Amino acid sequence: MRVRVNRCFGVALTVLVVSLSSAALAAGATKDEAVAMVKKAVAAIKSEGTEKAYAEISDPKGPFVDRDLYIVVYRMDGVVLAHGVERNSSASIGSTTRMSTARSS
Repeated sequence: MRVRVNRCFGVALTVLVVSLSSAALAAGATKDEAVAMVKKAVAAIKSEGTEKAYAEISDPKGPFVDRDLYIVVYRMDGVVLAHGVERNSSASIGSTTRMSTARSS
């Protein structure tokens, strides 16, 4: 059981992604702010569990969205588990649709 929990947590840590758009960089979001937000999200996942933490991460008005800086959590197979701003996207949370990293011009 412990190995499974550690493996799951390791996957969560590995796939915890901070998305910075160019607007966030222009607005002054720094690498240190991004790192701090990731640490805050990891602490929430550890202390509150995935269900509650992912709900908070996915709340566009929650503590894990600051300007255009937000947390995104992907499962290793590309499934979006939590996303700070794309709540109603075609790659909906928990769907088997993979989130594309390509941007259209």
